[in-house]
Amino acid sequence: MRPRAEQTEIDPALRDMLYEAGGVEDARFTPAELVVRPEFEHPRLLLEAGISGRVVLRFIIDTTGQIEPTSIEVLEKTHDAYADAARSGVLGARFRPAHFGTRAVRQLTRWPVNFQVGPGA
Repeated sequence: MRPRAEQTEIDPALRDMLYEAGGVEDARFTPAELVVRPEFEHPRLLLEAGISGRVVLRFIIDTTGQIEPTSIEVLEKTHDAYADAARSGVLGARFRPAHFGTRAVRQLTRWPVNFQVGPGA
């Protein structure tokens, strides 16, 4: 008898499909939803120097709601230290996976990360 997890495995043809957040105009597509917000550590030296920064990441959320670590790309950055902090921090995020109909699908996502210094930071 096969374990239950194998009986519900995603069709291999659908497993490799990749949907882009905001890029699908189909009512059957439901984008991934953030359920655990990641914590980003402001790089100490930049924080002490009073420097704010921004990073824009692109990554794939898999069919279990986790980020595929090897998919993380830095599209924009104000400093290398911010890029490293954003890459590390975003791995703490958890999502309700995207769905196409009733099947979980992989989703390509762009996500800005802001590192603020001062009031409201």
